[in-house]
This record gives sequence, C-alpha cells and structure tokens, in this order.
Amino acid sequence: MKTSLPLIQVIKFHEEKVAQMCQEETNKDFHCKNGVPAKVNRYGGMLKHVANVYTLVLFKMFEDEFPLGTGLSCVETNHLDNEFTFSIVGGDRNRVHIVHFNRSNLTICCDWKLFETLGLLCCHALRVFLVNNVNMILEKYISSRWRRDAKKRLTCANSCQLNEKSTHALRMSELSHMGYNLFDKVTSYKEVTKFVKNKFSEVTWEAEQMIMAMNKVENVGKESHQEDLPNDNDLQICLVGDQPILDPPHVRTKAVTNKRIEDLLEKGKKNKS
Repeated sequence: MKTSLPLIQVIKFHEEKVAQMCQEETNKDFHCKNGVPAKVNRYGGMLKHVANVYTLVLFKMFEDEFPLGTGLSCVETNHLDNEFTFSIVGGDRNRVHIVHFNRSNLTICCDWKLFETLGLLCCHALRVFLVNNVNMILEKYISSRWRRDAKKRLTCANSCQLNEKSTHALRMSELSHMGYNLFDKVTSYKEVTKFVKNKFSEVTWEAEQMIMAMNKVENVGKESHQEDLPNDNDLQICLVGDQPILDPPHVRTKAVTNKRIEDLLEKGKKNKS
C-alpha cells in the first residue's frame, strides 16, 4: 500500500483486506469441518484419531513427523516400577534422544522438547507410543489451540486475578462466542431461526427483569444504610483532625442519693440569699 494515498482509499483498502481475511478464515473452518483426509480412513489407528481432532494445518505437520519415527531404533535402558527410560537412536546424525515414559498414566517426556515448544509430540515420543501399543494421543497432549473445535473451547483465566473491567470483558467475550456458534448453526433452518428468535426475546425480557430487581435491592440497601447513620445535630462532638470524638457519659458519684442532692441545692440557695 502506498503511503501517499488519500485517507478514503486507505480505509477502503483496509476494509477489503479485512473482508479477505474473514473469507479465508471461513474457508479454512469449512475445510476443517468437512471430514478427514480420505487416505487416513484406510489406515486407522493414531493417524485417524489425530485427523478427527487436529486442524488440517497441524495434521499435515503431524503427518510429516509421524513417519520419521518408524525408522528409529527404540532401546529400553532403565525402568523402575512403571517408569521406563528409552534411548531413541537414528536419523541423519545418529543422535541419541532420551524419552521417559510412564505406563500407568501414559505420561511421556522427550529431551527434544517439541511438545513444550510447538504443542506437537515429536517422532521420538510417537515411536515409544507405538512400541508400547498406544494407538491414541491422550487429551493432555492435544493442545486446545490446535483442535478443530478451538473456537468452542474458551480458555478462561482465574476470575480472582482479574479486576472488574477485565471480568466484564471476559463475560462479554464468552457470550459473544456462544451466541456466534449458536446463530451460525440455526440460520440455515427457517423454523429453528424463528424458534431461537422467540426464545431470545423471552430471555431478554427475563434478564431485564432480573437487572431491575437487583438494582432495587441495591438502592434499598443504600437507603437503609444512610438511615442507620447517627444525626450530627444529636451529637456533641469535638473534631480532632478527621476523627469525631463523642463526649463521655456522665456518671453519678457512688452513694449519692436524690434526697442528698436536693438538700445540697436548698443549702446553696439559702447561702446565696
């Protein structure tokens, strides 16, 4: 894009690019939802499993990584209970890679660290899986960002660590994703669209009633709190800084009766006279 273009042409250029990117994303989503590659169905096993889970981009990467493990030699070097250590040798440089595998919970770790970097198991870990007759990838080794249904899986941060503004934005994002996924499905059917519109109107009315009720409760709480506050005119206070200090209560002297107080008052009047 030329920097000397007028503002109107710059805006038009960006609008065309945004529309093009949205169309490309829609096409990719359609291809991901349009089944698995035909040749995978003939083999089955691990390839068929990941083809149904991964996006097409990552599946092609997995398809390139998977055959690399078939030519590697896998030697068990150590084990303790269910913890096994394998040495994977092969490749162009004949480098030795160490893979730790637990047969009880099927956890695996390779020093190649491809999964920690990219979210994809390396050929060494896949080789150990095949040697131990593991023909499916565990859910914990399938990164949510590489799944076909990644848009439906919302990764929510801990709400305790978010302020009120971030929490509001997060709820807005969740509802927007849920609404988009629902509307994308139902708009293909006229009767279902009509049903959703009616239900949406009912939910909107109920939500507005709940909001009005909650606002009334908050207002009543504020008014009752203000009524419970003491009246400043009824208090004799002495301000020291910003802290109000009340007068201490007057306590009658011990063993002083009302009769004695009256006698003292009468004596005081006689003395004055």
